[in-house]
Amino acid sequence: ATTWIRSRRGEGQEDAELGKGSLFATGLVAGGALFGVIAAIATVMKPELMASLRIGSSLQQAMGPGNFQLLGAGAFLFMGLVLFRVAMKK
Repeated sequence: ATTWIRSRRGEGQEDAELGKGSLFATGLVAGGALFGVIAAIATVMKPELMASLRIGSSLQQAMGPGNFQLLGAGAFLFMGLVLFRVAMKK
């Protein structure tokens, strides 16, 4: 879909490869990887602190399993929309 939109705008392939959307998505992946490494180190060094930060089960219990899954799907949809908007900016 984005290739069709970009071709209608008259933007070339090089704009798509180096566009804001690609850079933003790459930053999201790099940030997620960095946070994963930090969380793994913190889990090894301070397991009691990391155990106190877990809120998934209490949030699921408060919201119910169906609503908890909708929360995750909504967060995924929100990030997809943000990525699409960043990618489509001039």
